[in-house]
Amino acid sequence: MSIAPAHTLPAQAPRADPPPTRQRLWLALHFHGLPLCAATDPDGGERAPAPDTPVAVLETVARTQRVIAVNAAAVRAGIGNGMKPGEARGVCPVIRLTDRDRPREQAILAALADALEEFSAEVAVAGESALVMEAGRSLKLFGGVRALLQRLEERLRHAPDYHCALAPTAGAAALCARGGLSVCIEDMRQLRSRLGDLPVTCLDIEPRGRDLLGAMGIATLRDLLRLPRRGLARRLGPAFVRQLDELLGERPHFPVPHRFTRRFTACLHLDEETADSSIIMQAANRLLGRLERRLRHCDSAVNALRWTLEATHPRERLVLDMPLATPAWRADGLAFLLRLRLESVTLAAPVRRLSLASDVFASRSRRQQHGIPGLARAAGQDHEFIDRLRARLGERAVRGICALPEHRPEHAWSACEPGTAAAMPQAGPARPLWLLPAPSPLFALDGQPRLDGALRLYGDTERIRCGWWDGRGVFRDYRQALTRRGQRLWVFHEPPAGRWYLHGVY
Repeated sequence: MSIAPAHTLPAQAPRADPPPTRQRLWLALHFHGLPLCAATDPDGGERAPAPDTPVAVLETVARTQRVIAVNAAAVRAGIGNGMKPGEARGVCPVIRLTDRDRPREQAILAALADALEEFSAEVAVAGESALVMEAGRSLKLFGGVRALLQRLEERLRHAPDYHCALAPTAGAAALCARGGLSVCIEDMRQLRSRLGDLPVTCLDIEPRGRDLLGAMGIATLRDLLRLPRRGLARRLGPAFVRQLDELLGERPHFPVPHRFTRRFTACLHLDEETADSSIIMQAANRLLGRLERRLRHCDSAVNALRWTLEATHPRERLVLDMPLATPAWRADGLAFLLRLRLESVTLAAPVRRLSLASDVFASRSRRQQHGIPGLARAAGQDHEFIDRLRARLGERAVRGICALPEHRPEHAWSACEPGTAAAMPQAGPARPLWLLPAPSPLFALDGQPRLDGALRLYGDTERIRCGWWDGRGVFRDYRQALTRRGQRLWVFHEPPAGRWYLHGVY
C-alpha cells in the first residue's frame, strides 16, 4: 500500500510493565485513510497515481456526491472534504475523482485483521474502518504498551493512515480511535472522565437521535452521561443506553471475533512493462517476502503457489501453478523454484502486473515428520529435489506412483502427486516394479517358454482370475523365470494350454 502511516502514540506515558491487575485491555485502530487507500492502492487492479497527482474520493450522501477523502496533492491544490465534484474540478481541473470502493475497503480491512494475528488471538472488526484487539494478555510478551505499539507501527508501516487508542473496554477504545483521540487508559475508574471530551457524533446513533441531542444542547459525552438513563432510553431507545453501558464497562460486551483467513493473495504493478526475468524476480521477491511474514505469524506453510503474469491483453496472461512436494514457507527456496520455472517458459508479451495466490495452508510441523535429524534433512532434500525437477520440467513431467486395490497388475497402480500417502498393498507374492506397457508374447517349445534360450521356471504359481464384471476379465497363471544370463522375469500363460507372455522384469 502506498499510503504512509500518519499517527502518534498515545499521549499518556505508559509503564514499562503491564498493570498489576489482570483486567482486559483493548487496542483499537481506526484507519481513517482507508477510503483513499482503497481508491489508489495498486493492488486494486489499476495503476497507482503519481504522488503529485491530486486524488479525491467521492461518496453519495443524501443523493449528492461529496468529497470524503483527499490526498496531500489535492490538499495543496485547495480541495477539501465536503466539496461537490463540480466545485473540485473548478478549483483543480486535473484532479482525479474516484468513487468510494467499499468492497475493496473491506478486503483491505480483513487483510489488516489477519496481520494482527501476530499480536493477539482476539481480533474483531469494529465498524467499517476500525479494528479492535485484546492486548492485555500480550503486554508481558512484548514488554509493555510502548514496545507493543512500536512493534505494531513497524508491522503496519504500509497500512492506511490510522489512529490508535488503548482502553479497558473495546467500545471505549474504538470510540477514542474513531474520534482521533490517541490515549492510553489502563484504569477503568478513569474511563468516564477521559471520554468526556469526545463529541457525541462519534457514537453509533441514528440521524434522528443526533438531531435530538443537538436540539437539547448535548455536544460531548460528558454532557450526555449526566442525563438520566431512563429518559435516554425513552427518547433514544434501549439499544442506545446499552451501548453507553458497554462503553463504560457497566455491561459485559464481547466483540464478534474475526475469522482469520488461511489464504494469501497479493499483486504488484511493475513500473513499466518488461520481459526481463530479473526484473520480474525482483517483484516476485517482494511478494514472497510478504508471504513468508504471513506464514511466520500463523506458523504455517503452503502446499502450492499460483503465479499470474499479466500483460496488456488478457489473452496473453500466463498462469504458473507450482504444487510443492512438501509444505514450504521460506521465501528464498520458493524464489529459486520460480526462477527455474521462468527459465523453461516463454513470455508471449511483456509483463505489467504480477500476482501471487495460495489457499492451501498446512501446519509447518508436517515437515518435521522424522525424529532423527539426519533423516529429516534427507527427506527435506528429496522433496526439494522433486520441487526443482517439477519447476524445471513441468508439473506433469514428474509424478508419483501409488498402489490400488486391484489384482490385475496393469490396473493395480496409478499416477499421483509426489509424496502422496497411500495404503500399501497386502503382503503377497513378489511382483516386479517394471511392468511392460502390454504383455509381450513369448515363443514356446513343447509348452516351455523361451527368450534367448529356454527359461527356467521356479517358485509357486500365482493365479489371477478376475475382471469379468467390467468386460476386461483375465485368467492367468504367473510364474517367475530366469534367463541363461540370470535375468529375473515375470511371465504368465492362460490356462489350460494358452500362450506364454512376458509381463515384467525384476
